[in-house]
Amino acid sequence: MEPNDRRLHLKTPFWVVDGYAGNSSTHRAACLAAESLRQVNHALGTIAGAEDVYDLVASLASCLERMPQATEFMLDWLRRQHEAGLLDLDDDSGEDVALRLEEVRVTLQAAVRSIQMASAHMRAAHNAVARVRGPLTEAQRAELRGGVSE
Repeated sequence: MEPNDRRLHLKTPFWVVDGYAGNSSTHRAACLAAESLRQVNHALGTIAGAEDVYDLVASLASCLERMPQATEFMLDWLRRQHEAGLLDLDDDSGEDVALRLEEVRVTLQAAVRSIQMASAHMRAAHNAVARVRGPLTEAQRAELRGGVSE
């Protein structure tokens, strides 16, 4: 891939991420999301202008906005499975599974609040960068200086 080639290239099929094919389509989709963000991080050097930053911030905000739904679904699944008596701990600690699930619920709900706050900040940044332009051409820079060349 050329340094200025801005296309995303995933080297492996979407169902295999980092050499691991997960055991559920949901897990594979989550792995793909993580791999996609890794690819974004590797592609950051290809940003060519302020409009790229604008688009990237919007896309990352969208990722954040989708996370609470997945988190709430996982919590609901755990709750339903527990109510049906289908969950237990995989050790001999004697700990009550309900206490462990409460810890999961509290920490994931805290994560959702943090994600929602991060999402709001990303949307604010998206709005703030909307009017930024650049990089400027030499003519545009000269115009900003009142037509005076350096």
